[in-house]
Amino acid sequence: MATESPTSGHDAGFLERLDPNDRSDHQAAQHWARYEFACQFLPARRVLDCACGLGYGTALLKARGGAACVGIDICQQTIDAARKRYGGAGIEFIRADALALSPHTQGTFERIVSLETIEHLPEPQRFLDVLKPLLAPNGILILSCPNDAHFAIENPYHLWRADPAELQSWLRARFAHVSCYAEMHTLGASVWPIENIESRPEPSRRYALTSRLIDTIEYTSAPGFVFACANQPLPPAAPVAAELLNGGGYLRELEGTKKRLWNDLQHYREENERLAHGWEEQKRRLDELEQVKDRLWQETQTLSAEARRLADAWETQKNHINGIENQLKVVLDRGREYGIDLTRPLERSLSSMAKTIYRIVLSTLRR
Repeated sequence: MATESPTSGHDAGFLERLDPNDRSDHQAAQHWARYEFACQFLPARRVLDCACGLGYGTALLKARGGAACVGIDICQQTIDAARKRYGGAGIEFIRADALALSPHTQGTFERIVSLETIEHLPEPQRFLDVLKPLLAPNGILILSCPNDAHFAIENPYHLWRADPAELQSWLRARFAHVSCYAEMHTLGASVWPIENIESRPEPSRRYALTSRLIDTIEYTSAPGFVFACANQPLPPAAPVAAELLNGGGYLRELEGTKKRLWNDLQHYREENERLAHGWEEQKRRLDELEQVKDRLWQETQTLSAEARRLADAWETQKNHINGIENQLKVVLDRGREYGIDLTRPLERSLSSMAKTIYRIVLSTLRR
């Protein structure tokens, strides 16, 4: 990888850096197949693995005939891991930016291998212009890219939407000879000697196979492409394959994964229906509470108006009583002026008057 993407990408199933020595699946097969194809153009005295990732491909190029192999990657963590696992005589791992390479600092190479790199760069044509002077006379560039139109999900790490036809036109503008090969994700069956299938495959070992194709596919539907480029006629390259001997087991595992995902989907669908039902119930309850709130608000407004009416009535009655009290004082004062004590007759009158006032107030409150 030539960009500062994670050393191990897992977004939406994208694996931007992996070591196929640690896995046995279709992702590992794709990575091995590209490097096995590039190895057909060996031996060579000096080989550059541009965006080498974790270094497994650089080690394979060395095992297949690269006398001196240099792997470069922009991520220091990745370079450290590559040095630790695959470093050795004839293999050098260097942290470098692919767009900053120069023959003045790196020298030239008989073979340059850059697999699934160009789509990660913001300036893909500039990358080709950087690689060209790095090639020694009679050198060969082996470069691959995915066919992004083939995939339903866009890869978030691709800064250029990989278009093999566009890339081929760029290469033909820079090299006299360009050969195009399709990367196919095949499915098939094979017959092997027992001793071969039970022993762990050796990275330096190849197998001669007779292969029969039983279907066809339009090349534009291929998931990826590999290009060999040079300024001199290119040697022929044969089809290569990286196969899973336990393909049936792998398919069964995928089938199990599919069933598990299907069951998870059903569970999530049921959970979604339950939550949707709960949401509708809460929405209905909320509507009811809104109606209760509106009703209580109206009642509050009514009670507030009634309280204001009663307060006004109370003030009226209080003013009326105060007026009566003032009149009584006048009567008492007049009686004293004439030597008449009107206290006891007034007490009897006030008692009768209190009853009258009580009836008036009660009548007002009942309105």
